[in-house]
Amino acid sequence: MVWTHDNMPQPMSTHLCACVLVTVSVLGCGGQPRTREQVGRHVGLSGVPQTVRQRVWAIYVSAARRERDMAPVTPAPSGPTRPADVIPAAALKELRDNGLSDADLPRIIEEAAARRWAASDGCRFTGDIPIRQHPNIYPPALRHLPIANYTDEACAGRVEGIVFVELIINRDGTVREPRAIRGLPGGLDDRAVDAVRAGEWWPALLCGSPVPVHTTMTVNFELPRACR
Repeated sequence: MVWTHDNMPQPMSTHLCACVLVTVSVLGCGGQPRTREQVGRHVGLSGVPQTVRQRVWAIYVSAARRERDMAPVTPAPSGPTRPADVIPAAALKELRDNGLSDADLPRIIEEAAARRWAASDGCRFTGDIPIRQHPNIYPPALRHLPIANYTDEACAGRVEGIVFVELIINRDGTVREPRAIRGLPGGLDDRAVDAVRAGEWWPALLCGSPVPVHTTMTVNFELPRACR
């Protein structure tokens, strides 16, 4: 997600890029949903361990919830709507990566209901300690990051680069305990941390339920025109 500013008002703002380096064991969510199709090597459910089938299901239910959460409250008055049988892109990738086809997903969903995976150890989160690693985590997604302002010192020193910020994303998508773990001089570490602290997220999901996680993101500072 990139914010750019061609005209630099006061206080001076920076071209700022925020990237999430998820430190829990999670799946990326790029790509567009596709309709059901048979592609790639098909190993069949019998050739896939139960832990892998459970992960496929966990990612599917979390991706479906994320799509619902991100959808506008009022549908657009025109344009195509998403068919009910389209599998979220993240679940499609999980199927493909494990040699499964789209047609295997309904059977996995049936197995999840029969075995009550939602109540199993693979989906259980207890306590308040944020998760660092978990095979069934669906990653948080950035909703909004305020623009970080350049300091006069950084501007005068023509400082550019990346600040790495470690943070905790709570169940409600709020941020706590952000801190720069590798940064830049000229006060840009503090500006990056302030922007991250005020950020808004869709929280990480474990089998469709929000959970707190540790993660790391980068804030990229590009020298604004006013400093050049």
